[in-house]
Amino acid sequence: ARSSHLEEARVSAQLGDPASVATAQTNLAACDIAANDLPAALAQYAAAEPVLREHQVLHVLLPLLNNRAQVHEVQGNMPAAIADLLSGGAVAKEVGSHAQAVQMLTHAVELLYGTGRMPEAEPVWADLADACRTVGDDAGLQRAIGERALALIGRMDLDAAAPLLDEQEAICRRIGDQVGLAAC
Repeated sequence: ARSSHLEEARVSAQLGDPASVATAQTNLAACDIAANDLPAALAQYAAAEPVLREHQVLHVLLPLLNNRAQVHEVQGNMPAAIADLLSGGAVAKEVGSHAQAVQMLTHAVELLYGTGRMPEAEPVWADLADACRTVGDDAGLQRAIGERALALIGRMDLDAAAPLLDEQEAICRRIGDQVGLAAC
């Protein structure tokens, strides 16, 4: 696979197609991950990302961000993993892959909470709620709304939290989520 992707990069460079070169680099990064050469994979991703963004090759950028976040997480670099997940969530929403946005944003808030960066999670919960609404994920929506309300309560912004709790209550009653209702 590596030699095929190296050839892909070489031919793409000869054709003057930087977006295809960047795509080949993401494929090479996958080979590097399989070989457990994470620094080489990160280098491939670093070279490919700006080109993919410049040429709006979002269908390749999205898995790059998701995979790179996983590499960062394995290496213990949680700030970089969180940044990639947040960026990936935004890209996923942009390309209409709201289910992937839900997955990436959910993972981002879990890492934010796990690293004690709870105040930074509040706007992510809002983005996550929007993505859950779009895909019809009522269980995820009620959780995102409730967690955002909890963050607002922690900041003593009760006027902003109250309508969220009302919305969470209505969703929990509609879907029969007694645990969510009790928390609300």
